[in-house]
Amino acid sequence: MGIEKTFVCKDCGNEFTSKANHADYCQDCRKKRQYERARAYREKKRNLEPTRALGSMDTCPECGKKYMVMSGSQKVCEDCRRKYENKRKSKTNNEYTARTYDTILVAFKKGTKIDIQQKIAEYKIATGEDMSVNEFISRAVEKMLTDFDSVIRSESK
Repeated sequence: MGIEKTFVCKDCGNEFTSKANHADYCQDCRKKRQYERARAYREKKRNLEPTRALGSMDTCPECGKKYMVMSGSQKVCEDCRRKYENKRKSKTNNEYTARTYDTILVAFKKGTKIDIQQKIAEYKIATGEDMSVNEFISRAVEKMLTDFDSVIRSESK
């Protein structure tokens, strides 16, 4: 599966490891929460309180908007789910980038980005290979480093 990561339990505050991408509760607290959730569900059924059926309407706890329940695990409306998902993906992407890449902030003259994007589009037409602006700049820097090495070697002779 994945690499074990360290998390802090939201209930007890203890650190624990998991191979999940995100985990909120340690094993003991997770079992306790599952038991409490199941007990609350049984109580609702026993008291004939309505449970959320698929297709029923519910109110989003985040924004207060009404939405149709599409799955048993759905907690919020579609808009709030997208906001949360984008935030989570952004955090994951930022963590991956920080682990995998060195970051350099580069400032270009106005219009240079458009020139780079046009060159990338031409390259894609010529080769069929697509690349991002970051890949383009990384390749350019690698080429310059190689060229500098050859210049330094030839001048040191």
